[in-house]
Amino acid sequence: MKKHREEKTRAVWAAIFAMAFAFDGASGASGYAFDEIVPDVRQGVARSGGSACPVRAHQLSSTGSIAFRWSTALGTNPVTILTQDQTPNGQLAEIEQVITQSLGAWMSVDGTTLTPASLAPLNRDATANACGSDGVNSICFGQTDGAFTLGVLAFTRVITADALGVQVAGGAPATEIGQILDADIYFDPSDSTIAFATPAALPANPHAYDLESLLTHELGHFLGFSHSALWSAMMYPYAPAPGTFNGARPTPQQPDALLSDDDRTGLRAVYPSSSDSIHVGSISGRILPANPLSALTSSR
Repeated sequence: MKKHREEKTRAVWAAIFAMAFAFDGASGASGYAFDEIVPDVRQGVARSGGSACPVRAHQLSSTGSIAFRWSTALGTNPVTILTQDQTPNGQLAEIEQVITQSLGAWMSVDGTTLTPASLAPLNRDATANACGSDGVNSICFGQTDGAFTLGVLAFTRVITADALGVQVAGGAPATEIGQILDADIYFDPSDSTIAFATPAALPANPHAYDLESLLTHELGHFLGFSHSALWSAMMYPYAPAPGTFNGARPTPQQPDALLSDDDRTGLRAVYPSSSDSIHVGSISGRILPANPLSALTSSR
């Protein structure tokens, strides 16, 4: 099952979102629960921001607002990432291509304020333990963590502000309640039964999990998503079986091919574009209890 827990550190909330490795056959019944915070207006303006409206995740104040780095310190015993090119430079280039394509999937959805220009250049970091509460968004393939309990392949630790002005390490102070201050993605490097493969290496390693599918899922958490109950969505909380992958591989013509329409719609809800006049609509209807007996219980 998915692992999910929350921990509080000083004036920020840290939430862990994890992805497990097996399908449980759950039927798709509802959409996303977004990782948004509803400020408590009973608190002073300096803490609540003066509004009880849900707060978006990332601040997109300028070009290159979202910065990412990835640690080139890879697990070797066991081998964490399997690549087709086994040369040192070729291996890093192949992994970086997966990171770039996975980021590109989310940044290429039309009708949102997220665009490829929202990303700063991707950086490499040779530090073995690059992930941490330092205000820098990082991806780590060789760093162990206590969150890797049974069944967890990868997880994303997201730190969001619960008051105006708080900050993580040397990062900028929060300008909104709920603003993401730091988000790190970890892949399990210590389980000898788990391996991740790039798309090029997956056909020759059917026992491995598809790196692109898992990373794209975790990047959804980085952007502010929780999980979706729809099994076809990238944000469904269970990984594809070893040797398989979600959706379709991205192409230059459709870089967001990895995502489902459900994922695209969710992203437009979290990062809406005021200029989008195509993806609009409304939902109307009645809300009924799933269990008829609950209506009797609630009326007492």
